[in-house]
Parts: sequence; structure tokens; C-alpha cells
Amino acid sequence: MENKAKIDPKRFEIIRAYQKGEKIPGITAKFSHISKATIYRWINEFKKGRVCRKTRKPTEEKKAFYKTAMNLYRQGLSIPEIQREIKLVSSTTIRRWIMSS
Repeated sequence: MENKAKIDPKRFEIIRAYQKGEKIPGITAKFSHISKATIYRWINEFKKGRVCRKTRKPTEEKKAFYKTAMNLYRQGLSIPEIQREIKLVSSTTIRRWIMSS
């Protein structure tokens, strides 16, 4: 659930090219600075439904956890106290939510 890796812009371009119907040999020629094995792996991961973090949309459950965490934080609870209340969310995630709000 907590994949912190950011998507490489080149990976995004390659997946986008594949989605637009470009053939894999054409993609590997266009992105010759990236190994063919890497391009094939990225496309295979995409085919299997593994989408990158930036394209995932938060689930309703996660939205509810976020709202609850922010309400508890505004009430003065500390991050460990919030994490004990919402057991399915890590303290790191709660901290990131607070810092981004």
C-alpha cells in the first residue's frame, strides 16, 4: 500500500506511447537510451494492471481515513495517537498527509 517510488517521466512516456498503439520495436528505437529489457518489463507490468503510483486514484476508504486523520489532528491529537485510532494507516502516511495539507 505504501509504495513511495515516484514514476520516472520516461517510463510514463513509454507507457503512453504503447497506449497510443505504437509497436514495441518502434518504442525501443525511440527510447534507445533505455534498455530493451527495461522497456519490455515496464510494458508487461502495465499489461498486468500494475499502474504507477501517480495514476492511482484514492479509494473511498482511503479518503475516509484521510478525513478522519485530519479531523483528529485538528482536535490536537499527536501522530502516534491518530495512528492508534486508525490502525490501517501508518504514522508515516499520516505525517505525509499533515505536511501536504
